[in-house]
Amino acid sequence: MVNENYQDFLSLGTSLRGGEEKVEGVKVGVLSFQRDVKAIRDKVEARRREVEELLNEKRRLRTNADIGKDLLDYADRVEELEHRLMIKTNSSQPDVKSPEESETESDLYSSESEDSDDEELADGTPAMSSKKLERHAQKFVYLTSIAARVGEKHPFLVSLQPRVAKIKSTLLLDLKSALEQATTAGGKRDARTLAILRIYELMGEDVSAVAALRNLKV
Repeated sequence: MVNENYQDFLSLGTSLRGGEEKVEGVKVGVLSFQRDVKAIRDKVEARRREVEELLNEKRRLRTNADIGKDLLDYADRVEELEHRLMIKTNSSQPDVKSPEESETESDLYSSESEDSDDEELADGTPAMSSKKLERHAQKFVYLTSIAARVGEKHPFLVSLQPRVAKIKSTLLLDLKSALEQATTAGGKRDARTLAILRIYELMGEDVSAVAALRNLKV
């Protein structure tokens, strides 16, 4: 059938009229639609980048806000520990103790508080409260956790390092004194000694604990 109408088949393309204009019209419409789609895609992409930048800025601001809260908390806790451990800070104001500070002076030796676990030693002197020492140590450990979260190299934390170092040395001195007191605690000597050693462990100061025990033996 193709062979019989081969010439007509070949002339079919030339016999059509107006097809080129219709095809061209469709082509122009498709190209216009393609440009519109590209313009919409570019706008969507630009909007996506803008939203992503805004989200990143929001996360950055939230992070900075959290860091700010941690820094304020850190400073407050440093001041609280200095107050509880009776550490004097450089100040132009006269050293006048408030009633609360006067009560804090005997904080470690208080035997009348509800949470006191200590009694007088064999020689009648008041014993340091291991529970209060443990609370002080816990507060100090929390300071180190804040520093690890914020970054120990943060300028604000670096500026407070001398005060934090003083707090640590004061705590270790109190623990050493409590360990020395434990040797005169009579039947409670072992229990008190273990309690103090656990506080050393809480602070990660096992080496200091060993040194303090060696000094006791000497």
